[in-house]
Amino acid sequence: MDKQVALYVRVSTTRQALNDISIPDQIKQAKDYCQKRGWQITNTYIEPGASARSDKRPQFQKMIRDACTDPSPYDIVLVHCLSRFFRDPIDQGLYKRKLEEHGVLLKSITQQFGDGPQADLIQTVIAACDAHNSAETAKHVSRSMIENARQGFWNGSRPPMGYRTYIAEHRGDKAKKKLEIEPKGAEIVKLIFKLFLEGHEHSGPMGIKLIAEYLNRRNYKTPTGGDYYISIVHNILIHCAYKGIHYFNKHNSRTRKLRPREEWVPIQVPAIIDPERFDLVQKRLKARSPKKVAPRLVLNSVLLSGIARCTGCDSRLMLTTGKNGRYRYYSCAGRHLKGKCSCNTPIRIPEAKLDGIVTGVIADKILQKDRLKHLLKQTLKRAKDNNQDAMNDLKLLRRELKEVDNKVAKLFEALTDGLVSDSKGFKDHNDKLEARRDELTRLITLKEENLNLPMRHLSNAQLDRFTTTLKDMLHNGPKGFRKEYMKMLVSRVDVGKQNITVTGPKAALAVALKEGNSSKERVPSFVRDWCARQDSNL
Repeated sequence: MDKQVALYVRVSTTRQALNDISIPDQIKQAKDYCQKRGWQITNTYIEPGASARSDKRPQFQKMIRDACTDPSPYDIVLVHCLSRFFRDPIDQGLYKRKLEEHGVLLKSITQQFGDGPQADLIQTVIAACDAHNSAETAKHVSRSMIENARQGFWNGSRPPMGYRTYIAEHRGDKAKKKLEIEPKGAEIVKLIFKLFLEGHEHSGPMGIKLIAEYLNRRNYKTPTGGDYYISIVHNILIHCAYKGIHYFNKHNSRTRKLRPREEWVPIQVPAIIDPERFDLVQKRLKARSPKKVAPRLVLNSVLLSGIARCTGCDSRLMLTTGKNGRYRYYSCAGRHLKGKCSCNTPIRIPEAKLDGIVTGVIADKILQKDRLKHLLKQTLKRAKDNNQDAMNDLKLLRRELKEVDNKVAKLFEALTDGLVSDSKGFKDHNDKLEARRDELTRLITLKEENLNLPMRHLSNAQLDRFTTTLKDMLHNGPKGFRKEYMKMLVSRVDVGKQNITVTGPKAALAVALKEGNSSKERVPSFVRDWCARQDSNL
């Protein structure tokens, strides 16, 4: 009776599967091997790009499931050599035993061990040698890739969105690649950062979920043609490559665990987002982390959410409604959710009234001309110090740009004089210089824009206009703007029957004036203090 054979063939990487002849050769040798013995290959499982150091291989698992049914459709699982099946001796033994329990034998085309305990011992030794060889190869490949990254070259993985690879130089048969900006993707990256910090039109700063919804509604697509998920938007916002530095060897490729910081290899790449803007986004993300602040308090429409408190029991004030939502109130959450015994002097005040009182206190008491003048002096002094550093950076960038221009001129002069014989080498070198010139020009423009900020002291007329505009925005501006500034300027509003106390850090206004609409949420837990649907009478 013919033996029914399941053939399993594998290569380690997808690049080998595309460019190599290993898989066709394994299949051909297996067919010849089976034909000589009168065996029939019932099914072939092809694994194009998976390591044998792990069992996380779709085709391998499918083969095991198929072979371990009762009765099994196979008599033999055939591989070219045992390293195609598994490189780890322990896992190889476990899966071999699992197959044998269902009457299926594991056979190798190139390694004949026979049967019995001696054959099992030899197989175990061979598997241990394969595992050692794999580990040694991985070590040397990793060392080469780390050195390649240290020299500033890209190692071949998919570039982050907004970047593409180009050949920077050739070393023998090896093409050394680096990253350059891909304009279409870079514009989407800039849009995502803008939506997170500023929002769209009058929406105010947007959360990650709203950004994903915004992009999908307008039919933006990822580089692979897919939709935007929350995880994709979040990964873009935290990817440090966008501020000009990418880290290689950051994670263990097998376990995905973070490596120690000293093992990371920095690679300089063209920046898409200004570093200061990128760092501001990281501060916002950290402040909005679900471990620190309940998601419902970050971007809801309630102006004093997470700030206003009842003086009777120190509970936060939550939004309640009356007359089917026609009237909205700030109410003591303790009394509303726990009953009368939780607070003897519960607060219930119309939302518009409390918002108006607190906004008026900020506009009339905090945003005084003398106070603003003093704080602006401090801010402008710090900006002036920062400007000096920016001027030094600008000089270095302009000097490098001049050197690149000279190199381009000399390159074309050599071409004109007939000194260039390698046209491909000329083109690669020229492309490299042009890419660097474009990047330097962009960096210089960014630095010059920052230096265009007014560094002189404001006149009284300018200060008056600034104060009037800011007060008007706090009273009548977009809700997102008002809430962001409220979070920045005010840390707590204690509401009692007779008094309302507004408190905030002394340096809050200076920070707000410097950073724009920044925020620092201070909600320590997920205690239900605000009605998530903004209506208590549903």
